[in-house]
Amino acid sequence: MNATVEDLTFRHSNSDRVVPVRRYSAQGTARGWILFSVGFGGDRNGYAFFARAWQAMGLTTFVVEHVGSNLEVLRSLPQKRRAERNAEVVRRVGDPAELKARPQDLVLVWDHLWREFEGLPLGLGGHSYGSYTVLACAGLEPRLIKHGVQPLPAESYLVISPQPPGMVFEAEEFTRIDRSTLVMTGTRDHLLSGESGYRERVAAYEFLPEEHRGLVVFQDFEHMDFAGVGLNLSGKLAAMKAAGELWWRSTLLNDGIWPGELQSSVASEVLAQCE
Repeated sequence: MNATVEDLTFRHSNSDRVVPVRRYSAQGTARGWILFSVGFGGDRNGYAFFARAWQAMGLTTFVVEHVGSNLEVLRSLPQKRRAERNAEVVRRVGDPAELKARPQDLVLVWDHLWREFEGLPLGLGGHSYGSYTVLACAGLEPRLIKHGVQPLPAESYLVISPQPPGMVFEAEEFTRIDRSTLVMTGTRDHLLSGESGYRERVAAYEFLPEEHRGLVVFQDFEHMDFAGVGLNLSGKLAAMKAAGELWWRSTLLNDGIWPGELQSSVASEVLAQCE
């Protein structure tokens, strides 16, 4: 691991829960910072393709792992058939304890770091279950439990593969968003339950206030592509990085135009929808 990447661990003062984090320090003087919440079964080793791209932009990026739903937890599940295992993951995503703990993890990390970046713009990003974490830290409350955290002072949000309205958050909760929010998904980004496809994820965008929403749907991208897991991903990774970079440039650094620059820089056959 090079000098610009560092592993950190924070601990909640009122419990034994720890929060592993990987820090990607900005190249040169930091222009802003990003907290990125990983999906179910993810850990701080993941999403490096995003983190390194943002690091190169001058955005110090922290990939945040959640020990109640990380890779170790995923590996501990009974090795059943895929459909049964996916159903168990869906059930775990609704666990009230983890719904409460995930946003508290992100707040803990912010609390340890904000003084270093005081005065610089903050972005929150997350994939899949990490999208829940971001939206909870934007002020949304899940149906099953009150998470008890105050919204973090972010300038904008990136939610990748969000849960459809009604699954974790009621549809009306999405209307409370008051910062620029990009929903990113793909036409093969199906739900693990197998009951619906990517259009249900797009519904999260449709309930966001018009003045605060953005959308990019990549043609034929699958759920785990967004975690950088799979084969022959180089073209997909390039497109995802281009979208993420332009979004942060547009909403954190004010030197990009969304979505015009993406539409002109990424092959049209890759973009199923871009708004």
